[in-house]
Formats: sequence, C-alpha cells, structure tokens
Amino acid sequence: MKILKNALMFLAVIVLLAGCKKELGVATFDVDSQSTFTIQGGGGILNLLEIVTPGVQTNWEGDFANNNTNKDQLREMHLTDLTLTITNPAGQTFDFLENIHIFIKADGLQETEIAYKENIPTTIGQTLKLDAKDIDLTQYAKKDAFTLRVTAKQRKTISQDVTMRADMIFKVTADVLK
Repeated sequence: MKILKNALMFLAVIVLLAGCKKELGVATFDVDSQSTFTIQGGGGILNLLEIVTPGVQTNWEGDFANNNTNKDQLREMHLTDLTLTITNPAGQTFDFLENIHIFIKADGLQETEIAYKENIPTTIGQTLKLDAKDIDLTQYAKKDAFTLRVTAKQRKTISQDVTMRADMIFKVTADVLK
C-alpha cells in the first residue's frame, strides 16, 4: 500500500512539473503606445468626423527585449485600454461627441475596429475611456508602424480645433527566447 501511495505521489509531482514546464517559456506583459490627432473646429454643421492619424511607430523592441522575446515570438496581443485625453484647448471636454470609433490599419493588413464609445455623456470631462474590442492584434504588432482611423459623431459643433492624445495599452503573450 505504501509503494502505491508513493508511486501515486511521484506521478502527481511529475504531472504537476510537466504542466508548469510547458508555460515556463511564455511571457505575458504590457506594452503601450500613443498617438495624437486633431478634430478641426469651425463650421456650423454637425457631421460625422473622420481623422486618420500619422503613422504610429511601434517601438516595442525594448519592451520585447526586457521580456526576453521579440516580435517574431508573439502568440497574442490584445488592446486592454484606450484612453483619450484632450490636450488642447484647455477646459474643452468630450461633451461635443455623441460616439467615437477607432480602427487600426497596417501595411498589408485589413482595417479593424479596436475600440469605441457610444452614448458619451454630456457630463464627461477631458478624459474618455473607450471600450476595447477583444481582437488578436498580433499581426499589427509585427509591423513597424500602424495608423489609426477615428470616426465620430458630433453632438454639437466646436469653434476651435481640439487636439487629443490616445494612450493605448496592449497585453502581449509571447514565447521566451531560448
């Protein structure tokens, strides 16, 4: 009986170690990125807005190296947070927007919606946290740069240009380099 008990215990330890070993070569970490864009003011017509940001350089090589991996080892990458902050003019809030949608595009890849916010409250301040879509963005991370396309529906007109910064956080899962 003691031999059977020891054999079962040994088997349990082997199974446990084998299960742990499988994930020892995987790293999960966050990387961030920023983009700035401007919504043109003026004009007395409420309309749908569309803005394409300048190319955003990924520049994540340092983050990957700090986690002993590189972009070729990526398994998954998901947007976990996208927050917009109005940087100019001072005091401007997001109350002029009814909704906003943000799409990502990179060379050779299809444009994909990554975040949105519907029914933006009129009491909103200068910061707006969008709802991130649960989409694997690994192929975009493997590119050197991407662009964002922003579409928004205005609730009211704005007299001045409004500049905002998009702060993005991505959760990355990658194989660790040997």
